[in-house]
Amino acid sequence: MGKTYTMSDIHGYLEVMEGNFKKINLENKENQLIFCGDYTGHGSKS
Repeated sequence: MGKTYTMSDIHGYLEVMEGNFKKINLENKENQLIFCGDYTGHGSKS
């Protein structure tokens, strides 16, 4: 069984999201990433 990662309330801060991608292992096909919350709204990449 793989790990489940969640990421929420990105608010358009693409650089922060990309930094978080570097911290988790998504190469293992059993792992999954779930987005929840707001994707846009404040950051420069909204």
